Amino acid sequence: MFKKIIKNLDNRFCDNRFYRFLKELFRRIKEDQISATGAQLAYYLVLSFFPFLIFLLTLVPYTPLASEEVLTQILANLPSNTRELLEPIVVEVVSQRSVALLSSALFLALWSGSSGMANLLNAMTAAFDITNMRPGIVKRLISVFFTLMLALIIIISMVSQVFGDQLIQAVIRLINNSIATGTITLLWDLTRTVLPLIVMTLGFTLLFKFGPGFPANQKVSFKEALLGGTFAAVAWMLISLGFSFYVDNFSNYSRTYGSLGGIIVLLIWLYISSFVIMLGAEVTASYITVYKGGLRHTLSLEITEADD
Repeated sequence: MFKKIIKNLDNRFCDNRFYRFLKELFRRIKEDQISATGAQLAYYLVLSFFPFLIFLLTLVPYTPLASEEVLTQILANLPSNTRELLEPIVVEVVSQRSVALLSSALFLALWSGSSGMANLLNAMTAAFDITNMRPGIVKRLISVFFTLMLALIIIISMVSQVFGDQLIQAVIRLINNSIATGTITLLWDLTRTVLPLIVMTLGFTLLFKFGPGFPANQKVSFKEALLGGTFAAVAWMLISLGFSFYVDNFSNYSRTYGSLGGIIVLLIWLYISSFVIMLGAEVTASYITVYKGGLRHTLSLEITEADD
């Protein structure tokens, strides 16, 4: 029955590139086993998550950011179980200003964080069907670069929100007009809401364009990387919000796993994040395959035995 439905769809939409794009995307998801890859990446992200978080929060006392703002920004998208797990760690680290802690956290974050990033880049290399010919030391340096870029993006995003509020308040006091004040406040609220999505989209786009190590004759354009980056950013935000809502209102991980409930929720969230990032890479790869002629396999209307 299913085979017949697929065959009818193939016959009907064989000339429709969007249909071919969807078919290519689902084929890649199956063949590249991104569900299993997401689970592997989640393991490495767990190893890198806490060192990276400690390093990031150790930098906070050296910035104009307040601890409460950092807590709000970092924990905003996490389910309540995970927030309860991480909040004591966050509060303790932010309240300290230790050079020794900063140095050790920096080393651990670069090592563990770049290891997780290296595995992510290897998975994306497989998604794009290329061979990364970079030397091992170059691969590790690139992984370190993207790890540091992630920390920089988070800090810049937070600082811009803080100074943005101060700048808007100064402009409002200068103008002293109720209508203009309302308009400016509305525009800033919209900007503050969209800004994390824009920053995340840019980060994913740069990751998809420069991370995998494309050969000189197989470069991905910024537009092609932007497609996957936008998809990954929007999907990640929506799925994270949905998962957080589900955990807070319907699930009961604490009763099932006891004190480990927060860790289990964190693992699931990291798995979802890994899956979405890989899905964004597959979106770009599928787009290139169908719309740009970079076919890995010739699309066929025949249903192979593997599809049974």
